[in-house]
Amino acid sequence: MAGMKAIKIIPYICGVGGSVQGAEQGAIDLEDTGLVGDLQSAGLDVSWHEEPRHLFADQYGEKAHADYPDLGTAARKEIALYHCARIRDHVAEVLEAGDFPLTIGGDHSMAAGSIAGLAKAKDAYGRVGVLWIDAHADLNTMDTSPSKALHGMPVASLLGMGDAEYVAVCGEEPVLKPENIFYLGLRDVDKGESGFMEKLGIRGYTAAQAYEMGLKKALADAMDAITKDTDYLFLTFDLDSLDPQDAPATGTPVPEGFRADDLLPLLKDLVQQYDFDAIEISEYNPTLEGCDQTRALVGRLCRTFLSFAANKGKLQAAS
Repeated sequence: MAGMKAIKIIPYICGVGGSVQGAEQGAIDLEDTGLVGDLQSAGLDVSWHEEPRHLFADQYGEKAHADYPDLGTAARKEIALYHCARIRDHVAEVLEAGDFPLTIGGDHSMAAGSIAGLAKAKDAYGRVGVLWIDAHADLNTMDTSPSKALHGMPVASLLGMGDAEYVAVCGEEPVLKPENIFYLGLRDVDKGESGFMEKLGIRGYTAAQAYEMGLKKALADAMDAITKDTDYLFLTFDLDSLDPQDAPATGTPVPEGFRADDLLPLLKDLVQQYDFDAIEISEYNPTLEGCDQTRALVGRLCRTFLSFAANKGKLQAAS
């Protein structure tokens, strides 16, 4: 992050990758409720890379999300892949300008585009380490997915597996190697995903395992894994990694997740210790119950993840 000019928040205004409608409104809600102004007050040089409402005003935005095509259909995939390709290109633009990208959405299909954008900007295919904090492995393919929801498939696509069009959005060669991914918080993994993890040697801890060994040790193990034989680092954070008591407004909540007060202080230390090249927050759905609480948490997450760049006194006062 040396020589960083500014922080650019890149919105992912897509929800069709998920099973529950509404995540496409996440970044728009954050724009309307003043996220950027709040972060600027916390001492951060931050702005939207593109305004969410502006991005939503096209054929793949508001019109496409007004009436979701059925899960598993080509029409639904077309919308999601359009948004994946756009966020990929926006991440690449921000990095090529020397700025820092924070992507916010939106369903977790966004990760395929966000991480591919880092690989594209840095020509870093096979050299990106990913800390994937999530209740789900997102490692399904169309053949293994019970729901056919694309937000459960970005890891497979980044590995070059599954739907050819989804893989093509990521690039001509696999973005990630299995050994360069580490999961934290898993507690709802499908049978096909478990099979892929075992076959490919992908590592991770459930939330219960991480608590049992201590969250600090779990994070240290994760970072040891993803910094080995990699040149760039990406952190993707799905709100459902947290317990629904802390983040209720997300599409696929799973009980017994991380508690925010336990995890966020450690994540703040983490981003100040390691130079992440991009960070992502996914699956904020402001149409669901508990959106006010979850919105406040997203703001807290932003301050946590961007603390490496903040005026520390202002940041602490705003936390």
